[in-house]
Amino acid sequence: MSATRRIAAAAVAATVVILALLAVGGCTAGGPEAAARQILDLEREGRFEESYALLHPDLQAQVTVAEYVAAKRASFGPLVIANREVGKARIIERWTFEAQQMTAEYTDVAEVPFVVWLRAPDGSEKAFDQTLHLARAADGTWRFFWLP
Repeated sequence: MSATRRIAAAAVAATVVILALLAVGGCTAGGPEAAARQILDLEREGRFEESYALLHPDLQAQVTVAEYVAAKRASFGPLVIANREVGKARIIERWTFEAQQMTAEYTDVAEVPFVVWLRAPDGSEKAFDQTLHLARAADGTWRFFWLP
């Protein structure tokens, strides 16, 4: 890919992120629990381009919007989030994000427990207990960590 095409692709990705943040209002109000609810609701609605805007900037540097959306669609497959319940966040002084592509340490990270009920095409549901980690980005919004 030429330098011009890479710059154009980066500009398009940046525009998508900015528009999505404007559309969803960022994740500043209500704290990390509200941010977790917003992220899960976007994913329940299949609005992965918008949930990408709430991904931590360090991870946005590792994965494009298109890669993120494709990975999210693949990870859900035919399953949909039928319901979600978000617990109370606790702030962790230090936390390390580890993935194949990167390892980084963050401070004052919110750890938010949640349960999602995934519904299969046959209507059956299964609950999954998970934890979402969020840290504040430079703009003050709570951003989450996830890589394919």
